[in-house]
Amino acid sequence: MLAAAVLGFFMITLDAVVVNVALPSVRGEFGGGITGLQWVVGGYTLMYAALLLSAGALADRAGARRAFGTGLWVFLAASAACGLAPSLSALVAARFVQGAAAALMMPSSMALLGQAYQDPARRARAVAVWAMGASVAATSGPVLGGVLTVVSWRLIFFINLPAGAIALALLARTGGLGAHSVIEAVGTQESMMQAIRSTRPGGHVGFVGVSHGVELPGQELFFSHVHLHGGPAPVRRFLPDLIDLIWKRAIDPGKVFDLELPLDQAAEAYRAMDERRAIKVLLRP
Repeated sequence: MLAAAVLGFFMITLDAVVVNVALPSVRGEFGGGITGLQWVVGGYTLMYAALLLSAGALADRAGARRAFGTGLWVFLAASAACGLAPSLSALVAARFVQGAAAALMMPSSMALLGQAYQDPARRARAVAVWAMGASVAATSGPVLGGVLTVVSWRLIFFINLPAGAIALALLARTGGLGAHSVIEAVGTQESMMQAIRSTRPGGHVGFVGVSHGVELPGQELFFSHVHLHGGPAPVRRFLPDLIDLIWKRAIDPGKVFDLELPLDQAAEAYRAMDERRAIKVLLRP
């Protein structure tokens, strides 16, 4: 996850600086005035800055991994379009798309680190490595751009393709974050939302005993792609007997639950499921 995020941030920063040294070659092939060349540089940064906050909100709704992957695919397609651009106007248009994709990748790449590293110390080290990727791109970009431009200015965009392919492969290997499924037996608004948010995109949440008054946000469920199974049930008819059987050890909770925690540590229970330390957690009063 860290390597994919670092590569993504590296490409975002690289494409902001590498194009500067290629402008004379672009002008030599396409012609045009200084205004057109300014848009080649400014179109990328304009879309990046304009959409950054909105992209962050979208990543929160759709999920950091999905947003990063989508942004990376679009970024690679736009990079290929830049490299194959037949005219200056086509190059500028592709740069606009590239900047929009970079805006989607940037906040989601950092969010991935927050999800992957729960420990503050480890998270701080991961963010430092992530930021170092951008620093390397900013310092090496002009040199790399100059070397590639000697062969062809189009290579400064094609260089993104192998780097992006590696990032996509690394992202696919992570398999996402969060539990595959959560069995939710406490029918409260807060517990249902905790279960939904701890489940990976495309995962499943089974629930019983949820009261008719619990309202689940349809928009959040739509963007998270979490599947719900179950519905309202007269939980009072069977839950006391179930709890009594567990307390009497007629049902061994060790065979049902991976972890036992006090009731006031419900947040830690969901964190344990999110970090794959447990599949089901028993909360005792």
